[in-house]
Amino acid sequence: MPQLHSSQISNIKLSEMQTSIAIYKFAKRSITITACSLLCCAVSAGAPSVSMHPHAEATLQEHHLLAPGTDLGMWVWRKEYVADPGEREKLIQFCQKFGITRIFVQVRYHKTSDGYLFAEAENWNSLLKEANAAGIKVEALDGAGFMGFEEHRSDTINRLNAILVFNQNQPDDAKLSGLHYDIEPYVTERWKEGDRQAIAMELLETMAQIQSTVKASDPSLTVAHDIPFWYSGRDSLKVQFNGKEKFLDEHVQDLSDFIGIMSYRTHMTGSNSVSAISQDEVDYAGQNGGKVYLSLESVPLAETPSITFYNQAPEKLALAIKELSDHMSSEPGFGGIFIHCYRTAGPMLEAWAEAKEQTATN
Repeated sequence: MPQLHSSQISNIKLSEMQTSIAIYKFAKRSITITACSLLCCAVSAGAPSVSMHPHAEATLQEHHLLAPGTDLGMWVWRKEYVADPGEREKLIQFCQKFGITRIFVQVRYHKTSDGYLFAEAENWNSLLKEANAAGIKVEALDGAGFMGFEEHRSDTINRLNAILVFNQNQPDDAKLSGLHYDIEPYVTERWKEGDRQAIAMELLETMAQIQSTVKASDPSLTVAHDIPFWYSGRDSLKVQFNGKEKFLDEHVQDLSDFIGIMSYRTHMTGSNSVSAISQDEVDYAGQNGGKVYLSLESVPLAETPSITFYNQAPEKLALAIKELSDHMSSEPGFGGIFIHCYRTAGPMLEAWAEAKEQTATN
């Protein structure tokens, strides 16, 4: 199953109680916001309606983090955000409130004798209908460190086929917008001990097969991959693939509709900033008609606390998103910003919004 980044796994339970308390606190919203939420999630004739009173819509738009038309994405890992109707509703409301335009939701499977079945199809159908009606794109998220290896390639494609079969059977108003992969071979022992160029080649072969399989099923589905910023510029990761020698990040871009860069830093400009460490990838995208999304971290990281917004003032994440977007907006290869992830970023942004509302009423 897909995993969080290795540095997060050992620490994530430390914040469970704090996060739960924060989420409970922010669930007790003002009457105005609650009314807006109910309006935007009302159900009519079996499909959710997103029509809102003009005042309600304006209230929600006050908290949009980016200007209209700018893409803002978010990772959604936990099962309850799909399985629990109340949590699904909160997720959609959250995205509308803060202007989040796409979400990457972790998929799960039932293992069968000859492959996989897509799990929780009914709940996913509800999520997709609600999100699509609200103008939010949903990408099926999968990934694990080993998924790019040749020995696991057939398993990776079997998992992909389960997603594609599910999507083919979906009604038009409940379709996925794409596939989103977070394959991190560098968390494996093989990467740490083995030939990294050979692993890079295997990863690219797997990505090429993912791309061809997805496009054969439905050309409208997008394929996205998340990669670390340091795939760029390292001679050890410069490989010959499809007859061309390029850095690993460039090959990945060639096999994707867009990519996400795990550009985790807490300052947006200047030396060793989000924009600085991602510039090579953005430049390549701009020269080749691609798009790169820069990412911000919000989960607790005990080993590298300086690269996450966790435990920082809530407004810092909101202000960083705007600063980064403003700084990168003129770059043709810049696609937008990704937030990792809903579980921890949600309470931060709700706290920022609540502070804004309190200031406005004082």
